[in-house]
Amino acid sequence: MIQLLPLFSLVVSLVASDSDAQAVIAKFKEKDPGLAKTFKEAYGYVVFPTVGKGGIGIGAARGKGYVYEHGRLIGRSTLTQVTLGLQLGGQVYSEVVFLRARRSSDGACWAAPPPRPRPRARPGRRPA
Repeated sequence: MIQLLPLFSLVVSLVASDSDAQAVIAKFKEKDPGLAKTFKEAYGYVVFPTVGKGGIGIGAARGKGYVYEHGRLIGRSTLTQVTLGLQLGGQVYSEVVFLRARRSSDGACWAAPPPRPRPRARPGRRPA
């Protein structure tokens, strides 16, 4: 089944484009008007216009996406997934991942704000 991954990659890469991503955004907003506010307020988002998924026991999914920062296209992304377990069949779907914060300090990925560091315990004292 892992052999299906290149096939999904080929099919998805032939279909997805920035105009497809814009069409998916419009469709998501049409289905749920409240998402318009989410798109507007998000620091960024990644739109995967077409994700192909399938499996027989072992499954795989693959999709090419477009990364937006404040509504402006800034890059591309790839979604890859491998699953194990009882499964049979396939599907094609669209996905949007919303990003709440700026890039992490190393610039490698986007993430929610990091948790606050906890104070270190001193001998004989408990942290606040």
